[in-house]
Amino acid sequence: MLQWEQLVTHGHVRAARWRKAAPFLFWGAVAAIILGVFLALSLPDSPPSTRVAEAKNAYADAQRRAVSQYIQEIGARLSQPPQRVVQAPTPVEAQAEVTSTIEALGRTGRLPEAVTRQTPDAFWRGDWQAEGIHAVEDERSILLGHYVDVANPSYGEQPQVRRIFSLLRRDDEGTWRVYCLAVQGAQPCGSASIDPTTIPATMRGLLPAAAFEVE
Repeated sequence: MLQWEQLVTHGHVRAARWRKAAPFLFWGAVAAIILGVFLALSLPDSPPSTRVAEAKNAYADAQRRAVSQYIQEIGARLSQPPQRVVQAPTPVEAQAEVTSTIEALGRTGRLPEAVTRQTPDAFWRGDWQAEGIHAVEDERSILLGHYVDVANPSYGEQPQVRRIFSLLRRDDEGTWRVYCLAVQGAQPCGSASIDPTTIPATMRGLLPAAAFEVE
């Protein structure tokens, strides 16, 4: 055996074979990549998963149903005249008091001390004083409630006491917006009316926890 042949080890042989096969392996890999891209582009688009959206919609629907059911039940009771005759303010007097309350809120960021703060349970039980404003606070939302006598004394009418629900909502600029919360049997408050079932997230903090137990 020649001397140079003795220098050719098995490692050299394997290296030579790999060098010979390298171009085929390279082009084979390129072809596989191109084929993979082609297959990916040719496959039909799979529809996005709607499970999360459906769950959110179901939760929102449950919230709206809970608000609707509670407002209907409590509204029917609160629309009844008080069991005892109360000396409620006239619409003009009541509106002046509400306007003063909102102005004070805008200046100080807090409700005046004269306003009676209540929990949602106490507020919706309807045990209000004849005069004054009652409130439920929840972050950027405040629900006001008070009595008003809509009878016209000039015609000798007997007192006709109604409840008024006003919803205050602070926007991103810090301005308080006033809405009349549409509750069955309640007296319109003179502002834009809003259906509580359309704002379930806001109402969640203004209604008793029991209102959402139907979920």
